[in-house]
Amino acid sequence: MTNEDYPTQTEDAPAVTWEERLALAAECGEFSTEDHLKAGKWPSCAVGERFGITREVLQTDGSPRHHRISELGIRFMDAVKCNNVKGAARIYLAIRRFKAEW
Repeated sequence: MTNEDYPTQTEDAPAVTWEERLALAAECGEFSTEDHLKAGKWPSCAVGERFGITREVLQTDGSPRHHRISELGIRFMDAVKCNNVKGAARIYLAIRRFKAEW
């Protein structure tokens, strides 16, 4: 069974969290195509999930205001796209633990 065999998010279904996506990837050994796409967009990446998409969080160009959050988001995306499940999980924890002062 591959990660592609798992249900994808639809408008009718509840959102699949990155914690769930990471668990599925750990089980399958890789991320799904949908995971790769979602990791590459601020609103659907782990940063967007954690902080939301508001003016406080994002700059006018759509990237996070806080440099460290931007860096973590880019590293997370790279790990997902390279199917580095353990690396993505470590970065995800750093994103979850980050306390931003906007």
